[in-house]
Amino acid sequence: MSDFPLQLKNYFFTHQEVTANPDYKIGEQARNQYDIESSIVKMTDNQSGVQVTVTTNAEMSNNHSYFVKITVFGVMDIIQKISDIELDKTLKTDGTQLLIGVIRDHLASMTARGPWPPCFIDFVHINL
Repeated sequence: MSDFPLQLKNYFFTHQEVTANPDYKIGEQARNQYDIESSIVKMTDNQSGVQVTVTTNAEMSNNHSYFVKITVFGVMDIIQKISDIELDKTLKTDGTQLLIGVIRDHLASMTARGPWPPCFIDFVHINL
């Protein structure tokens, strides 16, 4: 049993959009840059939701293979009582990182059958 205060109960994708970039050039250096949006939804005293959206930032990317917009909503059970301030911080950072991992796997799977190589999301730093 973990001392971590949250447990992922369920997640689902509310938006899934991946479009191959017709201007992508195989063999040239590629740099995919993403915008990350995260929000917290208090559901009950013992449950909160975290919604994360990952979107391609086409202006900051270079030779990106896909245009991406994926949103996932995760339901988190609060299994250990912590302060509201600490809970919000934990949901925003750890909840977001957990769901980015879910999106990372889903995006790789979705693009594996596309015309370009699979798309992977690199490390993401969460700013509070």
